[in-house]
Amino acid sequence: MKLGFAIIAHNNFGQVSQLINQLLVYKKSHVYIFIDVKSDATEFVAQMAKHSRVTCIADTFSLNWGDASLNNATEVLLQAAIDDDNDYISLLSGADLCVRPVAELAVFLRDDDRGLYCSIRKMPVAGIGHGMGGLERLVLRYPSWMRRKGTRREVMPYIRALYQIVGSRLPRRMMKQIPHIDFYFGSQWFTVSKDVGQRALTYLAAHPEFREVFRTSLASDEIYFQTIFMQPEVRECEAYCVSDNLRYIDWTSTNTQEAGSPRLLTEDDIPAIEQSRMFFARKFNAAVDATVVDYFVDKTTKRS
Repeated sequence: MKLGFAIIAHNNFGQVSQLINQLLVYKKSHVYIFIDVKSDATEFVAQMAKHSRVTCIADTFSLNWGDASLNNATEVLLQAAIDDDNDYISLLSGADLCVRPVAELAVFLRDDDRGLYCSIRKMPVAGIGHGMGGLERLVLRYPSWMRRKGTRREVMPYIRALYQIVGSRLPRRMMKQIPHIDFYFGSQWFTVSKDVGQRALTYLAAHPEFREVFRTSLASDEIYFQTIFMQPEVRECEAYCVSDNLRYIDWTSTNTQEAGSPRLLTEDDIPAIEQSRMFFARKFNAAVDATVVDYFVDKTTKRS
């Protein structure tokens, strides 16, 4: 089974290199990396050029938290992986690691073959947003200055919350018009079959108005592909797994100042990650805890 791994990378390219080394242990894997044009990645790109199974997409456009650029990068990566005839494609970030060997993932996907692995819920979703279950991300217009992540000590997250609370109470005629379809919310990170991925890209080509909805939306990377995958002409008869994206992510607490981010994983999390039997985990930062990074890199790069 051929596996494609699509990585969105902004920084920490030393750690990204470790992730790539994990992925390339499996001989039928190919890695596609979209690099934020703002990043200083010249040396990294030169190193990756030495690998025949690595494709770098750099100097293309800037990636910004909260706006449609992340959706656009995902489209580019998905198309590249499909063009190379990969059977399944996994979308990863540069803060991810494999926590089981890729060969085990290949066996799982061959045997289970559900077409899509992604955590997805129909909107509105209780507990998301401030009044509309996350739909305020779509029906309100967010200027570029508001699409900035910020930290818990900054005012921006509170400005957005206030904007959503007030905006969600406006008459519907004053909000942005969106297509009369069901929208879905879920994890940005997914694993998808070539056939489902191709149908998703075909849907986008046939519905250019869909992209326009997200041009001034907020954090649409958790809605965009999730909604496309659930459209009848994309899903067809696939027995999707929509409760599991094959990734260990801890949202129960936080040890980072970034607003809206999961907890950085440390050495203390190794037993829970192992018990989860997931194939990937996030987020890691070797500058915070190198021990956990080294543990999983060593575990997954040993060749028998």
